[in-house]
Amino acid sequence: MLNLKDKSILITGGTGIAEEADIQLAVDTCRKAGNNDIILLKCTSSYPAPLELANLNTIPDLKQRFDVEVGFSDHTYGSLAPTVAVTLGAKVIEKHFILDKFIGGPDADFSIDVAEFTEMVTKIRDAEKLLGTVSYEISEKVKNNKKFARSLFFSKM
Repeated sequence: MLNLKDKSILITGGTGIAEEADIQLAVDTCRKAGNNDIILLKCTSSYPAPLELANLNTIPDLKQRFDVEVGFSDHTYGSLAPTVAVTLGAKVIEKHFILDKFIGGPDADFSIDVAEFTEMVTKIRDAEKLLGTVSYEISEKVKNNKKFARSLFFSKM
């Protein structure tokens, strides 16, 4: 049986068919039991999920609105959606995985195999590198390029 008072338990939940009040109830229930280690996964309960229904801008809103960590439960094709989700703050990605698509099954069509999983992880790690950190400092490499800088000034008379 799950002990919601055990601080080491991480409660995750997909938001697929949940409305805002349902999500709030789940978060409140966890917190009332003394567990604040909550990750909400943005989910679109459509199999496969069309890109236009992903509504990934909900990810930062979930984080702010419910004051929790966020992730993405993905049912789209490929790795674009999870990569974008990471740029919006997702810390957890849930993606259907299959060893061999020829095995078939209800999720086989939009599940990723080993090669696609590797590609997704690479894209996500590259996106994280692109995000970097907030910094207004100039790196040594950029400082060295200042000698090539040009300036252009306009003045209206």
